Amino acid sequence: MIRLNDLIDLIDQTDCYQQAYLDPTTNETCIVHELIWAGRYETVFDQLIEGNWIGCPNDQVIQSEKMKPAFAHLVATKDQHEALMAALENSSSVYFFQTIEDLGLKGSWLDFRRRILRNIAIAWCDDHHLPY
Repeated sequence: MIRLNDLIDLIDQTDCYQQAYLDPTTNETCIVHELIWAGRYETVFDQLIEGNWIGCPNDQVIQSEKMKPAFAHLVATKDQHEALMAALENSSSVYFFQTIEDLGLKGSWLDFRRRILRNIAIAWCDDHHLPY
């Protein structure tokens, strides 16, 4: 059985340069960085194929950058929305997250992101017929 919270934590740790894998029989996980793929492609690939490793949702599936404007549209006040949209127009993730901090919305952002990752993890488990 897949531990859903562990899967969510795993996919939350990856970025556009990494791919997470999970062995559903042992619940072992690993994250492979693209630089490792480039230098040791056959070795890493052979090890993953020998096991029961399944690629977890990655940044292409998660679409982290699309979460930011979605969150900005859900915030409580017009001023918060405008501040977050201005931060997004700056195109700096650091500025966006600093604005979240300044507005006191860090907890709301983390809850929002966690809910999205949970839905992605559940859909992934269902697609792979893995109980959770």
